[in-house]
Amino acid sequence: MTDSITSTPHDQDETHKLFLRFFNKALILQANNQYEQAIEYYEKAASLKPDHLPTRQVMGFLYQSLQRFPEALEHYKQAIKLHENSATLQNSAGLCEERCKNLPAAKQHYLNAIHLKHNNSEALNNLGNVCRKLGEYELAEEYLLSALRLKICVETLANLGVLASERGNLSLSMSFYEHALRLEPDNPAVKWNLSLVLLSTGNFDKGWQLYDQGKLAQTRSKQISPAVENKNEFNIEYFKNKSVYIRGEQGLGDEVMFASCIPDIIAVAKKCTVECDNRLLPLFQRSFPDTIVLTEYDSIVGLPNVNKTSADIIISSASLPRFIRRGFAEFPVRKSYLNAYKEAIQHWQKRYATSDKKLNIGISWRGGINDETRRRSAGLENWLSLLQTPGCQFINLQYGDVTKEQAYIDKYMREWPDTNHFHNIEQLAAQISALDLVITVSNVTAHLAGALGVPAFVLLPHSPNWRWFMGKNPSPWYSSVTLFTQDQPDQWQSVFQKVERALQVKYLDKTADLVSHDEH
Repeated sequence: MTDSITSTPHDQDETHKLFLRFFNKALILQANNQYEQAIEYYEKAASLKPDHLPTRQVMGFLYQSLQRFPEALEHYKQAIKLHENSATLQNSAGLCEERCKNLPAAKQHYLNAIHLKHNNSEALNNLGNVCRKLGEYELAEEYLLSALRLKICVETLANLGVLASERGNLSLSMSFYEHALRLEPDNPAVKWNLSLVLLSTGNFDKGWQLYDQGKLAQTRSKQISPAVENKNEFNIEYFKNKSVYIRGEQGLGDEVMFASCIPDIIAVAKKCTVECDNRLLPLFQRSFPDTIVLTEYDSIVGLPNVNKTSADIIISSASLPRFIRRGFAEFPVRKSYLNAYKEAIQHWQKRYATSDKKLNIGISWRGGINDETRRRSAGLENWLSLLQTPGCQFINLQYGDVTKEQAYIDKYMREWPDTNHFHNIEQLAAQISALDLVITVSNVTAHLAGALGVPAFVLLPHSPNWRWFMGKNPSPWYSSVTLFTQDQPDQWQSVFQKVERALQVKYLDKTADLVSHDEH
């Protein structure tokens, strides 16, 4: 018979003293905003008393403040087990699930919070917002308006603005943002969201002005805009005979899109230097031979004859339109402004070649980041009818992980193992340039096709992001791009019906006529 081991009152007293020492030390560190160090001591305290509710609560808060959401979530879940009737804990867990992209789980936590506290405006606001991200628009509206009736606040008004925008009601969206700005006139996030709606509708004057405040809203972290006090200076003359240093910013698609402004600056500037993503370097160097093109790394380590600080004007490419795209009439109609490597194009033309001279069409079905991915992406189950169109050979251009779609790819498309559509943009540009047509959702592929002058059908959600100006055709940015927009939110069927008709009329019927002519 083995002896059982039990702790004595003395041991328990010593454990409690050690726990208090760790816990109090953590409190002091937390009070001094030393969160990382505080967490170390809270972890030690929790190891001694795993069921101490205040320790679990505060650790969840600290990890959440440090944006370490999985760890925060684990502690909030432990705290909920200890205090099942806490609406605050349920709401906090929901926020962390949301940041971990577990939207259904976040929704359940918010519902739990409201069940525990019916007039919980914060949880109602969060629930409405997560329902919007899930595409449950009617529920989102119901919960957000319920939150607003309990408490008129900027965050709820802003969320209603986003919801109205995604549903295509831009005038209502602007009303919510303007109401929010009456409460907080200097709120940068609301100004940023309002700028996107204004730009969508072609209100460039105020739209570009607010868009240039993106750095304050933490949406354009690399933004650099010159301080221009005189409104009349916002024109191409501002750059005339100046040394201009242009920095790329935001995502790769935006760098490509805003690069359409670079030829305008080169035409008038004394000297022009362009800093871009390293993946775009060879493409930009070939396309803009009269300027110096380098990467951000090059600008840090320094290159001969390149001195950013000596430039007369340092500006982000996304800030150029405020000067030179002040109306639709200022968008130049040009076939292309980027040039892929000719020998690489010829290489891909040979690889695409088929004995029956099929139409070569590149496709891409996924785009956007975070909650935008759901709205902008069209799952391959929507493409089945199109992919079975006679006389067409479909080429996979989708970047990222396509493991889940591999069965579709193997059955309906061609692809090559030596391609990398995310990292090797030089190769992707050549692939696109060798195609007859690109059919894609709104993503980097769409912008590259347009910039290269390759015909492209771009598939858009019911309320597209501002870059596509409410589905305006032809696209002001790209003359080779035709836009196809959903009639209703999240409904792709009508889009693909239009695309199939356009493909038949613009390409297949003409191809059939050419083949018939050749045979005779």
